[in-house]
Amino acid sequence: MSPGSRTALTALISCLLAFTGFMILLQNVPADLILTREQAINVVKTSAKVDPEKTIIKDKWLQSVELRYMPINWVNYLITSGSHSRIYVSTSQVGDIKPYWFIDYLSNYTFGSYIVDATTGELMLAQEGSEGPAPGPDFSITTVPAYANDPYFPVVVKQGQASEVILLFAARPSYDASLPISVRVTAVPKGFTVTQNVTSGILRTGGTLVIKLVISSSAYAPGTNPPPFDSTPPHLEIEEGPIGTIYGSSIYLQSVP
Repeated sequence: MSPGSRTALTALISCLLAFTGFMILLQNVPADLILTREQAINVVKTSAKVDPEKTIIKDKWLQSVELRYMPINWVNYLITSGSHSRIYVSTSQVGDIKPYWFIDYLSNYTFGSYIVDATTGELMLAQEGSEGPAPGPDFSITTVPAYANDPYFPVVVKQGQASEVILLFAARPSYDASLPISVRVTAVPKGFTVTQNVTSGILRTGGTLVIKLVISSSAYAPGTNPPPFDSTPPHLEIEEGPIGTIYGSSIYLQSVP
């Protein structure tokens, strides 16, 4: 058998296996237990988690309604689903192949994307936004010391000792979810070391999350005063954010004897 024939046969077998799994699923989920298109739309229309300002859910702006049999992985889905100004994510367990209704509304000024569990009628996801400036993060970040992100107020680290920087994440009112926040230090200047108490945690609706950085310096660490505008002081480079979104920031440092 030629390589091309083997490749075609492999593809055919893969398709048959996928189709067989799909048919087994259909047999295990009787049609009369699956929400109709109209019922799924009504779940979105009547949910208290949807369109609080009443600017999105209008019949004339209904863009698409599609039934899909698939597993949901929030990490993969939210990374590719784009921006939003508010988000709701169900805390119900996902991961199994199930039927879901995917419903989208779109006008010239607003959009809404929703997922409804087609067997339970639960709203699994709502992502909404409007035309305008790019939305900010779903959370606010407070640092202690307060000006750690300002190059003219660097965190002072005594050689042979350690200083702490606290990152406090607080969910904004537009955030209605329980999703992991991660903090990753991507660059550390020469002469400094940094450790974290944790690298991630769950940010919940209305809640806060604290991640602590412990920074040490050696005799080789730079200890300059705030630099002129054409140079960069020593700093940690950090990536932070919930799944689906990454924001970059810096923590500026100064080593002293």
